[in-house]
Amino acid sequence: METHAPTTQPTLRTARPTDAMAIAQVHVASWRETYAGSPPGAVFAARAPEDAAAFWAARLGPREPGAGGEVFVAETEGRIIAFGACGAQRTTMFGKPSTDAEIEALHVLKPQQGQGVGRRLMTAMADGLLERGYEGCCVWIPLPNDGARAFFERWGGEPVAMKKEYHPQSTVSEVAYRWRDLTLLAQSLKP
Repeated sequence: METHAPTTQPTLRTARPTDAMAIAQVHVASWRETYAGSPPGAVFAARAPEDAAAFWAARLGPREPGAGGEVFVAETEGRIIAFGACGAQRTTMFGKPSTDAEIEALHVLKPQQGQGVGRRLMTAMADGLLERGYEGCCVWIPLPNDGARAFFERWGGEPVAMKKEYHPQSTVSEVAYRWRDLTLLAQSLKP
C-alpha cells in the first residue's frame, strides 16, 4: 500500500489542556528521533510519554493572569505532529531587555520536517511574544543537533552561550541562540 503526504498545510492553534498527552508523545518521539545514541537520547529514553504528559498538563493547566507563556500545536487530520512553547526567560544568564523571553521547545516529527511547520510555529511564537511585550528571546539546544542549529541560524539566531546539564544517565551540553530584536525575527519568518 502506498502512502502519501497530506496535501494541505497543518492547522496551527493554541494548545488546550486536553492536548497534554499528544504533545508529550510528539515530545518523546522527537527527542528519540533526533538524539538516538547521543547523551541527550540517554536522558530522554528514560522518560515515558506519561511522565512528559504530566509536565505538559501542568504547563497547559490554569494559571494566574499574565503568568507563563504560550504553547502552539500543528495538527494534520486531527493529529498533533508538532508543537512550540514560549514564555519568559527561564534563566537570568542574558539579562533584560536584550533577551527577556525564551523559545522553550520546538519539536516537529521527522516525517513533517522540511515542510515549513517549524517556521510557522516560530512565527506564531515570535508574534505571541511580541504581543506580550517581549523584546528579545533565546533558545537552548541540546547537542548534537545540527538540524536545529541550522534552522535557528537561518532565522538570524546567534550562538551566545554554552552550558552543561547533569543527569543520572548522562551529561548534556547545550548551546543558546539569541535574537536581540523579536520584531526582526518575526519579519524574517514571514513568507
